Amino acid sequence: QRLDLTGRRILMRNVLATTLKLKVSLYNMPEPVYLLTVAKGGAKLKPYKDGDRTKMPDERSLTGREVGWVGLVAYFQDFTMSQLAQLLGTHLDRHVVDRSGLTAAYTFSMPLAFGGDNDPNAHVPTQDDLSTAEGLSVLGLRLETAKLPMDKLSIDHIERPSAN
Repeated sequence: QRLDLTGRRILMRNVLATTLKLKVSLYNMPEPVYLLTVAKGGAKLKPYKDGDRTKMPDERSLTGREVGWVGLVAYFQDFTMSQLAQLLGTHLDRHVVDRSGLTAAYTFSMPLAFGGDNDPNAHVPTQDDLSTAEGLSVLGLRLETAKLPMDKLSIDHIERPSAN
């Protein structure tokens, strides 16, 4: 019988607990985050429609849900704000939580400067010399700083596995 995702997670948890004597705990702690919100004036995003193709400056085309890069500018097709928040959070100095209220999928482009101190206000050497925050502003979006409780995982105990 094939295990579903929950079953596989339980199995892996049991293997780790048995072989490594792993003990973990979850706790909730406030930490700085960015909130992805709609700026005053509203969002300026093009809704994605099935079959849309986005032609990028280097002549490549995006089809379906896809992200393409030309230099430091990212082109998104069939992308939700929740997905954008998740992507931004992996590259900025803190988590990004989608509070835009936008649930549809969109097609858009924006500069993304990842690296360095991961500051969303750092300028990207692109044709328009925009920062990630300014690129969001062009789309009618913005990042607000906030403090929210975030789940944390703590490893309380772990042992080396036996030689067997």
